[in-house]
This record gives sequence, structure tokens and C-alpha cells, in this order.
Amino acid sequence: MKTHLLIAGAMTLAPGGVGLAREQPAAPTAPAAAPAAAPASPDAARLHAAQEIVRADWARYDKDGTGYLTPLEFGTWVMAAAGQNMTAQVERTARGKAARLPAIKVLNATSAAFFKADTNHDNRISREELTAFLAQ
Repeated sequence: MKTHLLIAGAMTLAPGGVGLAREQPAAPTAPAAAPAAAPASPDAARLHAAQEIVRADWARYDKDGTGYLTPLEFGTWVMAAAGQNMTAQVERTARGKAARLPAIKVLNATSAAFFKADTNHDNRISREELTAFLAQ
């Protein structure tokens, strides 16, 4: 049995003909960025999209910065995603002495979704719970 050794790139075309390449120091190169892996399934694609949405918008709705969404913060997010941005109305009534009708509307409209998203039943929504809810 014969063993063959193939050295890729060892032979080059030199000005005087074909010859062995002399080793030259390699030029420094920047590490190549890993290509983004394509989601393997529709479920993986939905999960990836949900993660991106949560990453991009979390701070806008977690007003108190606790790392969790209250029922009103969650409801405001859901209403905005449905095209009914109630944020300004809710904030205006929260600061004033006016009736809290916008907040009540948000809570009423989104309470079923809140209880579905709050899988551990602690009355607040974590990033993971929101991601799972959005990926459904």
C-alpha cells in the first residue's frame, strides 16, 4: 500500500516556470465572523424572531427597570404590537388625577394574554416568558 502526501499550494507558477513555493510569513487576518445560522425549522425561526423583538424592545416597556413586566407594562406592549399604542394615554393618566380609564382598558383587553404568558404564575412576565409567548 502506497501512502501519498498532498501539499496544497506547494507548487506555484513562478516567473521562471513551475517551482516550489517558498514559505512566506502569513499576513495577519482578522478572525472571520461566524455566519448566522439559519433557523432549522419554522418553530426555531419564530423563537429567533421573538428573541430579537424582546431584545430590541424590552427597555421601552420595562419602565421601572425591574427585569419583569407588570400586567400594565405587558398590556401596553401587547396593545402596541396590535397597532393600538396606549403608552401615551396610560402615562398621562398615571401622572395626573384623571380617571385611569386607558390603563383599565389595557388591562381588560390583555388580561387573558397576560395569564397565558405568565407560565409560573408570579404575576409578572420575565424575558423568557415573553419570548415563549411571542414564539407561539
